[in-house]
Amino acid sequence: MKNFTLTAVSTAICASLTVSVAAPSFAQQTPTTTAPATKTAPAGNNGQPPSIEQLKLTKEQQTKLIELRQSVMKKQIAVLTPAQVKQVEAARKQGQAPNLTLTPAQQSQLKAIQTAAIAQQDAILTKEQKQKLQEINKQYAPQR
Repeated sequence: MKNFTLTAVSTAICASLTVSVAAPSFAQQTPTTTAPATKTAPAGNNGQPPSIEQLKLTKEQQTKLIELRQSVMKKQIAVLTPAQVKQVEAARKQGQAPNLTLTPAQQSQLKAIQTAAIAQQDAILTKEQKQKLQEINKQYAPQR
């Protein structure tokens, strides 16, 4: 088993409609120790990081991404044990990313969930929005 640090899925797919709309997923990371912290964008006028506002999402896109985020969160939580869920909740209350030890099966399931979510997100966003999102993600990606 490897340790994984939950970063922004819980903040990207999980934080504010940022289904990768600014979030690396814990299912995509494979460090054996805690990864460096990611930069967090300050909230904009509507509670979104200003970088997300740059995507100029339509109301329909916002709704679809929120629904996708909620669906993904439920699926991700279902993969975790009750103890892991408690770790995630405690870390979120403290504004931190939990450091979980995931089994190979959990890693595989979470990666599949994230892959499917990215495909769904890509179907919602325009080509220009996807390009802008890549720029935003580079800006807030962990430094390695």
